[in-house]
Amino acid sequence: MKTKKYLVVLTALALLLTVPGTANAIEDQVITDPEGDVENPDIDIIRVELSESGGAVTVSLTVAGIIRDEEGFKYHIFLRSDEDLDFANIAIYYENGEYDLVYNGPTKHEFIAGGTDTLTITIPLEDIGNPDFLVIHEVVTNQVVSSTTTYVDGVKPEYDNGDDPPENGDEDDSPGFAFLLMGIALVSAVLIYHKKKR
Repeated sequence: MKTKKYLVVLTALALLLTVPGTANAIEDQVITDPEGDVENPDIDIIRVELSESGGAVTVSLTVAGIIRDEEGFKYHIFLRSDEDLDFANIAIYYENGEYDLVYNGPTKHEFIAGGTDTLTITIPLEDIGNPDFLVIHEVVTNQVVSSTTTYVDGVKPEYDNGDDPPENGDEDDSPGFAFLLMGIALVSAVLIYHKKKR
């Protein structure tokens, strides 16, 4: 009778382990852009990242030079929290050392910049509607030199042209690992059964 209990418990454990966990739909994203495609390195976007952890999303924008906290320099990041939209519905503005998030009205959140090459912004998910989907839609930087001259750099992810958003590289939908766990549990049950019979 004990052998049957062992078999049932081990099989149940194996089945529990094979059930995929609930994955967060907000996936880590990285976008890179070639260095030197605009004249001023302080608006030359080379990397944009988005990640989610602990109920907040962090977006970082890296330029070839440094993030400038002065008049004339603007760093704008646009996000999309709905797969069916073809436009951004969340806007992050960083200008003159101040940051604004526009989502049903402006609010202010934590940001790190000032003399570094990266602007990092952390936003509580509850402040943007607790989305289960979020992607970088477009990033635009510019330097206003005069009333007639503005230098601009911008990146737009390929998936906004109709492709699917990037998948989290840590995800694995293949059933191989699950079958391996099931096999180990069953072999263990058989060994226990034969040991008890002796």
